[in-house]
Amino acid sequence: MCSKTSQIIHSKWRNRCRGSLAGIYKSLRNERDSAYLRTLKQSRHLNMSFLRQRQWDKMRILLNHAYQSVPYYRQQMDKVGLKPDDIRCREDWSHLPLLSKNDLRHHLEELVSTDYASKHLYQTSSGGSTGEPVRFYLDERRRRMAGTETHWIHTWCGWREGEPIARLWGAPEKTVHVSGIRHFFRRLILEPGFLIDAYSLNQATLNNFVDAYRRWSPTLVIGYAQALGELANFLLEEKIELPSCRAVVSSAELLNQHNAELIRRAFKAPLMDRYGCREVSLIACQCPQAQKDYHINMFRIFLELLDDDNQPVEPGASGRVVVTDLANFGMPLIRYDLGDRAKWSSSPGCVCGWDSERLSNLEGRTCDFLFRSDGTKIHGLYINVLVWEVPQIVRYRLCQESLEQVVLDYIENEPVPAAKLLWLQARLRETLGQQMDITLRKVETLPKSKSGKHQYIDCHIDPAEAPATPSRKQN
Repeated sequence: MCSKTSQIIHSKWRNRCRGSLAGIYKSLRNERDSAYLRTLKQSRHLNMSFLRQRQWDKMRILLNHAYQSVPYYRQQMDKVGLKPDDIRCREDWSHLPLLSKNDLRHHLEELVSTDYASKHLYQTSSGGSTGEPVRFYLDERRRRMAGTETHWIHTWCGWREGEPIARLWGAPEKTVHVSGIRHFFRRLILEPGFLIDAYSLNQATLNNFVDAYRRWSPTLVIGYAQALGELANFLLEEKIELPSCRAVVSSAELLNQHNAELIRRAFKAPLMDRYGCREVSLIACQCPQAQKDYHINMFRIFLELLDDDNQPVEPGASGRVVVTDLANFGMPLIRYDLGDRAKWSSSPGCVCGWDSERLSNLEGRTCDFLFRSDGTKIHGLYINVLVWEVPQIVRYRLCQESLEQVVLDYIENEPVPAAKLLWLQARLRETLGQQMDITLRKVETLPKSKSGKHQYIDCHIDPAEAPATPSRKQN
């Protein structure tokens, strides 16, 4: 038996052993919802009428629960004279009030179901992709469902548990330190593979990705959409060919056509774009076979597209994305306005055979890269890590016009201490370069982007005009 064949067999057996151990561990710790995983796999083979009926049944159960046990919804429905029995069909659902991010911020505790004790709820927050994170609660089963959906997406792409994954993701220092046996077990058994910090993409991190990829030979690559585009562009420009993987999964940002083409060319693999947010997790996913429309997760999400008058849009028209999470009974989110925009798909069907509602032309949140004073790039999401260390700042927008200057406009809910502003200014200078002129300005309002969202990073530098970083071949 040749050395290469022996190595492949050894790798397959090692991955299977890791997958078995990871499956047992997650079952014992109740980290995965096996029944829900079976449902997700089954959902791809069900027809639309059945999916819609199941969806409607869950909507009615959720609404009754919310009215009976959630003070906020009872108050809002009573205010407009609505009872759960008045909502008799899907069309009646539009009579319910919308829930905004500001409602979530100002009525957090009133949105929690009185049927759930605080110890049975998990508090977390959004990533702040609009420049203003929100806190929310998940009940235990809903929390497990989020992880189950991630596992399902990966397996749909051809990945098997135990196989290495390459991640180009955010990794703030305070969240990645796990030491000792637990670190060894998680890195080599539960989550084999590697993670490269997408917050800071420069020559070193791109080279590190290439080196780690060749060591691990991952079957799946996951990353922020724009960071993956930057990596793909680097691989193509440097003529670096990596061993093939089964698929690439992009997430967290808007995937434009240019980056999608770069990623497919660089990795020579199917690309799946995942659409969601932390508050409601997976909303829709792009079909890896069709490479086109986004299948909506109808078993857990009811999705509406509304115009500026809060009326449903016609196929082909752009509308605001409004979602209802059908599974979070600890803190129901009913008709939650995400602030994103999208269109219904007008194509007759999908080649994969999944008969579900589909989206096209997502116009969701996107995060620009920034440039350090030396021309190297840094992911815009990293600024969140710094700004949200100042609790008095409730919203911000950072604008970069040149390699010498950035301006951060911010809205405060109470005066920011001078020492905190000096600290933030110093940290921004450390991040963007000591020569960078950092201006902090308190403002009363901030402009919205064309998609209607608050754009927190606004970079006006043409990447073609930024100083070139040295090539890998010169290292």
